[in-house]
Amino acid sequence: MADTPVVAAPPDPLERLERLTRLKSAIWKRGSAALPIASGPPAPQPNQDLKRGNLVTSGGALRAERVYALMGFFENRIHPTESEDELLALARLSMANDNDRIAERMVSMLPSTITQRACWYANEDVYDTHLWDILPQIQVAGVTENGALVLDGCRAAAIRWKDFPKVVFGTTDSLRRSILGFVACLSWPTLITGLVVFTTRTSRAGGIVLIVIGILLLISSPGLYAYSRSGRILSVQPWLIGVKGVIKKEDVEKYIYGGARGHHFPRMFFTPSGSQFSIAEQGTERGGSFKQYENAKFVESGPGAGQMYTLIDTYSSTMYYFRAERAPTVCIFTGREGGLGRFVLCSERCNISELHKESVLRMPTEISQKMVSCGWVALG
Repeated sequence: MADTPVVAAPPDPLERLERLTRLKSAIWKRGSAALPIASGPPAPQPNQDLKRGNLVTSGGALRAERVYALMGFFENRIHPTESEDELLALARLSMANDNDRIAERMVSMLPSTITQRACWYANEDVYDTHLWDILPQIQVAGVTENGALVLDGCRAAAIRWKDFPKVVFGTTDSLRRSILGFVACLSWPTLITGLVVFTTRTSRAGGIVLIVIGILLLISSPGLYAYSRSGRILSVQPWLIGVKGVIKKEDVEKYIYGGARGHHFPRMFFTPSGSQFSIAEQGTERGGSFKQYENAKFVESGPGAGQMYTLIDTYSSTMYYFRAERAPTVCIFTGREGGLGRFVLCSERCNISELHKESVLRMPTEISQKMVSCGWVALG
């Protein structure tokens, strides 16, 4: 009986990505070979070799030599050039090997320090997440001359900083709340009817009674109307609201939902694992601890003064405290990890038509369904 040939199983893409990531870390730790730069003509202009497609064979050390050493472990390789730096070379290498999607995964990571140039690059993640744990939802379509990534397939939403908008929301109905809400609307008709009856001398006693009832209803109508709207929240108009500094949960509830009262309403939640300041409650229910407000307030009064912000998501009724150099104005959905979505908060650089990553939050993935699909976005 002939032996059945053994077919090797295809390599696991995530296992290969993990191996490449560890190789990259090892090469980066070794540093540059510090080869002397050969004397000769001046270096070409930026991207000149890249546009020509020339292969550089000079004896000097290349600026992106560590990337060129790493590309030996990739299936597809790129031509080395003297003009490009490591970040541009790494972006080109990632585009050439789009199955690994290294650059796309780095966009969703939050390093301890975000560089001013090529902010998409990340060696580590403050959420202790590995590169291969992230499932990207975007695609790198190109690289600009400034080293920014051109992203395709983004879903984005604007962050409102002007004030708290009037948020439309729906609550559960009950017979008692419906009756009290209807009674609150009878204050002015009752008062006007009493004045008419009293002035026409039809029945002075009846007019006085109607006037007194109308005044009592008018005084109690704000509380009655608030109670009629105090059911459990069923749906909320989606908004992303930004606040400079650290704000209390009770203040957010007051600004968004007004004076509504009730056991289930209003209620905002702290995120258990969505930001750097998240603290999970120790209990059977998953939720954020109130201690994160105290921690964020402490950081705001110390070294983080002027760099603390609060993001309020009305769709999931969740608050996030985070730090940023500048106030982000755009939120981009870029990937998923650990059962949550990765949302990059970006500020705008209008002079060069680019976005700059300020922070990354872990928010419910369904929020992305309320965002708007947009075209190419430059993140640099």
